[in-house]
Formats: sequence, C-alpha cells, structure tokens
Amino acid sequence: MAVVRDSEVLEALELSRLRKRYRVVLFTRVVATALLGAALGLPPAIALQRAAGVAPGDLMPALVVALIEEPAKVLGVVWVLFRPGVRLRMDGVIYGAAAGMGFAAFETALYSLARINSVGVLLDVLWLRALLAPFSHGTWTAIVCATIWSERFAGWRRGCPRILAALGVVVLLHTFWDWRPLPLPWNFVWLVAVAGTSVVALRLVLRHANAASAVPCALRSAAKYPPNLRTLRNSAAKYRVFACAARGHTLPGMKGELDVEVVLPVRARVGEGPVWDERSNTLVWVDIMNNSVHVFDPASGHDRAVDVGQPVGAAALRERGGLVLALRDGFAVMNADLNDLRWVARVEEDVPTNRMNDGKCDAAGRFWAGSMAFAYTPGVASLYRLDPDYRVTRVLADVTLSNGLDWAADNRRMYYIDSPTQRVDVFDFDLERGLLGERRTAIAVPREVGLPDGMTIDAEGYLWVALHGSGTVRRYSPDGLLDRVVRVPAKQVTCCAFGGADYGDLYITSMADELSPEAVHEQPLAGALFRTRPGVRGRPGFRFRG
Repeated sequence: MAVVRDSEVLEALELSRLRKRYRVVLFTRVVATALLGAALGLPPAIALQRAAGVAPGDLMPALVVALIEEPAKVLGVVWVLFRPGVRLRMDGVIYGAAAGMGFAAFETALYSLARINSVGVLLDVLWLRALLAPFSHGTWTAIVCATIWSERFAGWRRGCPRILAALGVVVLLHTFWDWRPLPLPWNFVWLVAVAGTSVVALRLVLRHANAASAVPCALRSAAKYPPNLRTLRNSAAKYRVFACAARGHTLPGMKGELDVEVVLPVRARVGEGPVWDERSNTLVWVDIMNNSVHVFDPASGHDRAVDVGQPVGAAALRERGGLVLALRDGFAVMNADLNDLRWVARVEEDVPTNRMNDGKCDAAGRFWAGSMAFAYTPGVASLYRLDPDYRVTRVLADVTLSNGLDWAADNRRMYYIDSPTQRVDVFDFDLERGLLGERRTAIAVPREVGLPDGMTIDAEGYLWVALHGSGTVRRYSPDGLLDRVVRVPAKQVTCCAFGGADYGDLYITSMADELSPEAVHEQPLAGALFRTRPGVRGRPGFRFRG
C-alpha cells in the first residue's frame, strides 16, 4: 500500500521548496521580466516617436505613445502569470513594477547617450529620471498587472472590463506625464502631481483586490512580500497541490501545483455534502449542525441558506426538481423553491442519540445515507437505502460513523467509508436490486494522516478522499495507491465534489465546530468553502427519482 506516513516530512519539503523558490526563481523571473518589459516596449515606442515627430507639449502624440508603450510593457509580464509557483496578489505589483522599471532604465540609457556630450545635462537627466521612474513607469505597469492578478484570483469570472479600465487609467497617466502643458518652471510640479495620482491609483487597486479576496485580517501578515512562508503554510488562502510518488517511505516528488481558493469565507459549523446542480450551475451543500441547506452560486458569489429545523447530514438533487434530505430523524424531500419540506420516511426514532450523516444517489435513482451517534459510540449506526417509492431498507448494520460513499463508473462496485475504521472499503454492487456483496479494503489510511471523511470519484476512476484533521484531500488510484495530496488551509476538511460547467472544479467543504480559541486563531478559514482545478474532471451526480 502506497502511503505517506509522516506528514511533517511533507511540510518540511514544501517549506524548503518555497524558500528556494523565493530566493532563486523569483529573482530570475523579476530580472527576466524587467528585460522583457524593455525589449517589448522600447522598439515600438522609438519607431512611433520617429514616425510621428513627437514633441514636448503635444497631446495627441503623447496619447499615441502611451497607447503603444503600456500594453507592450504588460507583454513582458504575462509570460509569468501561468507558470508554476506561489502566485500571490502582490506578485502582480512586483512583476509589473519590474517590467516598468526595466523599460524606464533602458529608456534612460538612450536619453543619456543622446546627451553624452553635456555632462551637466546628462547628470540632470539621470537624477530626475531615477527619482521619478518608480512613480511613473514602475507604478503604471504595476497597476495593470495588479488588476490582472486580481482577476486571475477571482477565476476570470468578471472578464476583462477591470483590466481594460486599469489600462485606460495608466494610458491617461502616461499621456499627462509626457504632455506637460505648463511653463517650464512648473513642469516638475506637474510631474509630481501625476506621480502622486499614479501611486494613489495603485493603492486603490490593491485595496479593491484585498477586499475582494475575503481573506480574514489574521492572514494579512502573510501578504507581505516576500511572504511569511510558515504563515502561508498554516493559514493562507493559497495552498499547493502536489503529487506523491510514494512507495512505502519514499519521499514524494512534485509533479504539479495548483491554487486552492476560498470561494465562500463562511464559518460553517459542519460544512458537508457538496453536490453540483448542472441545471442551475450552483453548488448545494449543507451545514449539518446549523440545520441549514445552502445553494451557492459561484458566478455571483451569493449563498442562500435554508433552515430545515434539525441537523441535516446530506442533500441530493431530485429528478423532478428540489432536494431529498437525510435529516436527524430520517428522510424528507423539498420542492424546487426550497420552501416546502415533506417527510417521507422516519429512521432510528428509537435511537434519539443518533442522526443521519453523509449520503448520495446511485445510478438507479436511489438515495443512500448513513447514520452516526452525536457522541462517539461504536457500532450503533447503519447505512440505509431510500427507494424512489420512499421505502427504506437497512443495508448495513454495526456501523460507527457512516460517511462518504460513491460508485465506480461501471456501477459494479460501491466505495464506502465508516470513518473510525481508517479505511475506504469497496463492496461488490448489484445496481438492479440495490444490494451490497463482498466487502474488502480498498484504501488503508494511517491514523496520523487523518480520519477518512467524505469522498468522490473522478472521470478516471480515482478516489478523492477528504481526511479530517489533516487539512488535506488525497487522490488514490482504484488499487489504493496514493497519487496526489491537496493541502487546504483548514484542518477539519469534510467532503469534496466536482462541479463547474466542465466538472473540472473540485469543491471542498470544511468545519469549524469544536475548535479551541487557539485553533480558531491558527485556522481563520476553518468552515470555509474551497475550490481548486486539479486537471481532471469529475462526473455528473445521479438524481433521486422519487
């Protein structure tokens, strides 16, 4: 069995790699960006100025030059946007400033060559441009690139208007900089005013980006540049995904990195059971101990919560619209507007210390959900099957904490988690009759790695298992080999599900219940809803036919 037995080895390896990245890779990329900003921006600007005969005080030639130079400088930055690496919002400022300053440095060198015969004028040019360049070219390109990075972190959902608006602002600033309509003694004051306006504009862009990120105040210390890497590891909204080529105790090899973003910074007591509704392009999830069913719209960021009156362990979509629910006392259905709840079957009424937990529908439209005790009690729970005619069958007894389940693509195997066993088991499955056959272990999870909770299966047949207490979701091959580890900035991850228009988004729920004040401080994102794009797709879920 391929497992990683020491999570601290992974932590140390990740931190070491990040430190090396910021000491070496970041420096080389900044230098390369500065050179590209100059190489791509200067030639067209020089050619244009010679063709147009630009002279100081001319507004239109200054505008045309700005329209050419500003997009050209940005081209020197875009190359790094999609490369692997830790991409913070501040990266846009750093790389943008590098491109702008590279452009300004080469431009200053050309101006100096033109005045090489007059030492006094040469020194004046060097002094003035060195003083003002950080507040002009450096700031202008930083404004555009900070906006690009902000949109990238928002998933490009708002399109290009903000980027184009930022580009328009810097073009105007650049135009005013070159225009200089005042008499000569006042030109310096004019430049200082434009430079100050540029800095204020950059500040506004960064303020908007920070507000849009919805990251709690406790994380701001990690936003410094270069960032506090240990703070990033423990708390930040961007974590790494990496592959584990693990064989026994073999150290993992890194084969790819992805961002995990906070799409809903709530503090759910027990967030659980995400399921994607392809009809409305929304994500249904539950907050068990807050007695609420949620419908989250990724496009708008709006999350609707519906109180159902008692703990709700799972929700699944119905073929006719609405939801089927696994509540504390049994099964119920809700209409499409989620304003009418109707009980269809009661279970375990004789066990008031139990409640229903995770559930999912099979390909025949039956709803499967299990139970658990409020307080840990071995063997008192069961797994149930709700048929479309609302008949309930207990299919598995002597369960302790019924949790994640899913089916292989051929519907001949059902994977199932009873969390305290530290296993993902697989049953032979009879789809026609809804019966379980032989049970065996598919994945054994070491206790120090985490408690197996919710799970899903992707289009390649690999299992994604949320490991409660570890802050990770792990991808396993069907034969139990560990393939990837996704790190989430909340230790109590609970479940995961694929969604999005192409089912390429992996949504991850978490919980904040029972955390100590110290743990809450260390995990300000506990209870939030996360999303990543792991490079593989999931499968549409099945709907309840009742």
